[in-house]
Amino acid sequence: MKTMIKTLPVVALALFMVACGGSKKNYENLTAHEWVLDKVEYADSASQIVIPGQKELKIMFADSNKTVYGVAPCNGFFGPFTVEGDNLSFGNLASTMAYCLDMPFESAYHGWLSTVKTYKATENTLTLRDGDNKLTLHYIKK
Repeated sequence: MKTMIKTLPVVALALFMVACGGSKKNYENLTAHEWVLDKVEYADSASQIVIPGQKELKIMFADSNKTVYGVAPCNGFFGPFTVEGDNLSFGNLASTMAYCLDMPFESAYHGWLSTVKTYKATENTLTLRDGDNKLTLHYIKK
């Protein structure tokens, strides 16, 4: 029994370190790459959401100033982001003001980003999810 009591804190510390290390690597992957939107999944949609194909929809996370930069179908955008563990949120995003035929998708995309609550970044993929796990934005490394 005494051995178990002595071992329990060591096991708990090891699990904590592994969990924190995972979040750290997750964050390092998030900020180390430029990401291109590959797929959008929405649980309440019966049809597949089609991503406009004229230009790559990119997103980049700058660790130095905690700013996200991106390119949507028509405009570039930027704004603050916050990460706590595996939770991710965006502040108010600003963008250029050009008009194009893909404006409805761009408006939807900005709306989706505002609902993001969690992320998972590996060496090659980034997944952003909303708080209800209904919306998933899938990105691949550029």
